[in-house]
Amino acid sequence: MRLPAVTTSRGARPSSARLGWLGATVLVALIGGGCSGDDGASSSTTAEPATTTTTEPPYDPELRDGDCAVLGVADGLRCEVLVVPEDRSDPGGRQVELPVVRTVEERDEGETPVVVLHGGPGGGVVESWASWTTVLDDLGRELVLYDQRGGGRARPRLDCPEHTAALVADLATADPWQEEHAAVASALDECHQRLAASGIDLDDYDTQASSRDLEDLRRMLGAEQLTLVGSSYGTRLALDYLRTYPDRVAALILDGADPPDELGPPTSARAEEAVGRVLRACEHDADCARRYPNLRATFERATASFDASPRRISVIGPDGAASTMVVTGDDLFAGLYVAAYDSDVIPLIPSLIAAIERDGGTILNTFASRVVPALSATAAGAYLSIDCADAGAARTPVEPASAVDPGRVSTLALAGSLPYCGHWPVEPVDEGFAAPLELEDPPPVLVVSGELDPITPAEVGARVAERLDGHHVEVPRGGHAAMLAAPCTQQVLRSFLLEPDSPDLGCVGEMRPDPFA
Repeated sequence: MRLPAVTTSRGARPSSARLGWLGATVLVALIGGGCSGDDGASSSTTAEPATTTTTEPPYDPELRDGDCAVLGVADGLRCEVLVVPEDRSDPGGRQVELPVVRTVEERDEGETPVVVLHGGPGGGVVESWASWTTVLDDLGRELVLYDQRGGGRARPRLDCPEHTAALVADLATADPWQEEHAAVASALDECHQRLAASGIDLDDYDTQASSRDLEDLRRMLGAEQLTLVGSSYGTRLALDYLRTYPDRVAALILDGADPPDELGPPTSARAEEAVGRVLRACEHDADCARRYPNLRATFERATASFDASPRRISVIGPDGAASTMVVTGDDLFAGLYVAAYDSDVIPLIPSLIAAIERDGGTILNTFASRVVPALSATAAGAYLSIDCADAGAARTPVEPASAVDPGRVSTLALAGSLPYCGHWPVEPVDEGFAAPLELEDPPPVLVVSGELDPITPAEVGARVAERLDGHHVEVPRGGHAAMLAAPCTQQVLRSFLLEPDSPDLGCVGEMRPDPFA
């Protein structure tokens, strides 16, 4: 099987992007360890801030006590559950429950809570409380983590076990593209029908609904404004909240910018360029080029070998049962693409490529057992619902996944959300959602990008920062959502939270990439 591309969610860097619902380790494992749309050719327009309708019946969000024991949350933190209507036009209907973990701080006058918005869509952040408090707790700011509707530990969580089962069944084969494409489509059809039959209205799971949730959370916190820290998809949510409630944002931090106006499926050219950036990074590093001469040719030989003779590797599932997985050259290509998500994996890529060619793929057995537990790490139903509704705002038809094998990028195409929106019908969000955001008086903005980020490229982050008159920091040889991967950007983050109008960026010019292993 050509394994779906995935996102990285590691430590305090819960990142996610549009390509996958499997979790970080699946394709990183394959090499040993949302995909912007156009190139910014769309015209920039100043979007009118959206307003919520006045015809909805009133409702009262609720912030209930939660259970810290479930998460193993330490003393000094507060666990709660934000309860809001699934459909705000029917406040007496189904409710969604969003878990909240926050530090117990007395806010000084004029101080705003720092709210972390996780990636995905369909990921979560409350289980990463320890990583975030370690980085930010000593700043004396109130830190708020919560899981967005449909994902993480939110209820309902829009899981798709049908999709997971289809992937597990296909892992042991190297079936033609047409069969793999049909299996994914059928699984998504079945999941959509089951969730809808259970009474869940999938039209109520999109970024604009999540912006309303965030506004209800602000109200329940008793805060006039919020400081937002968005990671990957969380940056899309942060930008929509800023568009909708511009006076409610005190400052904005975007880690791996995923603006609504650049949402689109990955193209072959973009994927090839992303992989090429990683290989060129070694070619332009004297020590790496000396130790791994002709790395590009080595990688091409390995992918050709795996295409000619797919490798069978051993997998041990969570239950201890053994199975096999078949890896093709297209999987290795996708694996290199997704490995570039993780700043900690990037320095290992040259040595791993060399090892794969040297031992014929035996090294993959060491990592394959990470695959099966990762299959259900992200709620696929939330991923599809949110991306398909958000993409519909552009009113531009997305080419469906074709029965024609797309070749080199077939694994990435199989994993995408947008080509399968025909199998996941949801109402699109408002058209204004997709307009490039420009404000006359934006709040302080910090955008952090990774130089080698394959999914939210640094040039996208630079454009967002320019539009919002913000700071843009690029992490040398960094991957996706690289803000917490570098000591300097951690310092910049802390400085920005304390003094958003005049952060200390002194270390930026001194940043150096981690050496290749």
